[in-house]
Amino acid sequence: MENIVTRIIEIDREANEKLAQSKQQQQQLLADARAEAQQQQQELEKRADNRISQVELYHEGEYRRISQELSEKFDAAVMALNKSFEERHEQIETEIFNRIVGE
Repeated sequence: MENIVTRIIEIDREANEKLAQSKQQQQQLLADARAEAQQQQQELEKRADNRISQVELYHEGEYRRISQELSEKFDAAVMALNKSFEERHEQIETEIFNRIVGE
């Protein structure tokens, strides 16, 4: 009978050890999972930041290109107006004068 009681106590002790080991493994797995999740989050944030930087650089270049094109078109339009004025201002002035005077 003593042998059975001793064996039951031994089985209980082994079960408690296995339970403690399982809890320790569970805690370690949770810690590892949290660390991995944090590392993945940092990696994703880094990749997102890099992608945002690339997009910003692209759009900055596009903005500069479009701005340059518009500036050139504006300058060309101003030059065309100035040329037209230089070529026709005397004629326009004469027409205006004649309309006012009535000739």
